[in-house]
Amino acid sequence: MDLKKQEVYYFYGAFITTFMAVILGVVTKNYNILLFSVLGAFSFSFVSFSNQKKDIKNVFFHGLTMLIAFNLGTLVSLSLMILPFLAAFVFFISYLYCEMFKIGAPRYFYILVLFSSGVKVSGTSLTLDSLLVANISILSGVLFSIMYILFVFNIVLKLTKQTTIDTNNLLKISTGFSDSWKQPEIIQKAVYGAFTFFILGYIIYLLNGGDSVWMLISCAAIISMQHLSDIKKRMTDRIIGSIIGIFISYILLSINMPFYIFIVLLLLFNGLFEYFMKKNYLVANIFTNPLVIMLTILESSDSVIHISTLRLVYLIIGAIVAYISMYAFHYILDLTKTTKR
Repeated sequence: MDLKKQEVYYFYGAFITTFMAVILGVVTKNYNILLFSVLGAFSFSFVSFSNQKKDIKNVFFHGLTMLIAFNLGTLVSLSLMILPFLAAFVFFISYLYCEMFKIGAPRYFYILVLFSSGVKVSGTSLTLDSLLVANISILSGVLFSIMYILFVFNIVLKLTKQTTIDTNNLLKISTGFSDSWKQPEIIQKAVYGAFTFFILGYIIYLLNGGDSVWMLISCAAIISMQHLSDIKKRMTDRIIGSIIGIFISYILLSINMPFYIFIVLLLLFNGLFEYFMKKNYLVANIFTNPLVIMLTILESSDSVIHISTLRLVYLIIGAIVAYISMYAFHYILDLTKTTKR
């Protein structure tokens, strides 16, 4: 199978897994089930179509870490004061986990997305029943991803008589264990990144949670890059893409559209986001913002302009904080190396 076909299967996979999650929410007439099932379906990001067992294993363990992160986020319901410590802990463990098992892009991004989602729902009237429903819904999204893998490998590829190959562009995770995480620079970045998330967590605490958790997600997207030049480009792409995407969101959602059109657009935006995530981060961000805002509207009574404005402000703050933090980290690191010489 060539790279082009793998990309096509990946696009359809993102579309179909999200579609199954949406259907589950529509059938149960519960928008929270729809939302969390879609979040669980993000585990599909670790599919490479290189090996069936490997892909199932990757999706399962990635989904499991996402579920754990979500539940850790909900602990904030006990007291918002523990958020800075939890945010720092989740980043530190997630970062070392990705280094230890050589996990590629999107690395720990969706883990922190689910953690942030847990923090956000903890601000509502969270009950054990609603928490159980959220957990089952997330696992349903993971199951939909595994079902699509089985469908492609056991039906599509056999009918078309295609073979699978590993590609550097689509391979997401290696099952091998790496000792690279023991390097001082890796440990230093994990500690420094954790400190950054502690600061952001404290800012969110001062803002009383809510939509301000988007700062964590934005920071996670920027800080995941290895080199300062890549971090700067990622920050620029994220801000520009977010501005364009949020503007598109506001225009589209200001139109009184039928619900089925709303769902079709949600599926399309998710598929395009996943497709461009590996090809062009700026374009991917144009599509992810309408997707997130549409999901937010399903479980929020706030107006489109209110949600859009807050998202833009918090995304920009999170991106800038991440860049300043990593700039300071690399500056100190280079200064230390120069001094040793």
